[in-house]
Amino acid sequence: NHIIVATAEGYTEGSTQTVLVAGDRRELSLSLSKKSILKSPWFWTVIGVVVAGAAIGITAAVVLERSADSGSGFSPGQVAAPLTF
Repeated sequence: NHIIVATAEGYTEGSTQTVLVAGDRRELSLSLSKKSILKSPWFWTVIGVVVAGAAIGITAAVVLERSADSGSGFSPGQVAAPLTF
């Protein structure tokens, strides 16, 4: 018994098992499929960092938000300025 394993960067590992007797020749076909980024731990790490950062940013914006000042020195809609002609 022999186990044949084929690997390529960016693809899932493919394997098959075969029985060979001395002097035999076999032709094998293995299919490798592209790796999914969704199975990468780095992908989920980046997603987690982005979500945590967004949550912290939103929380800080809500907690630190101040009410608008009522204004100082002028009433809304009225501005006084010297006019020269």
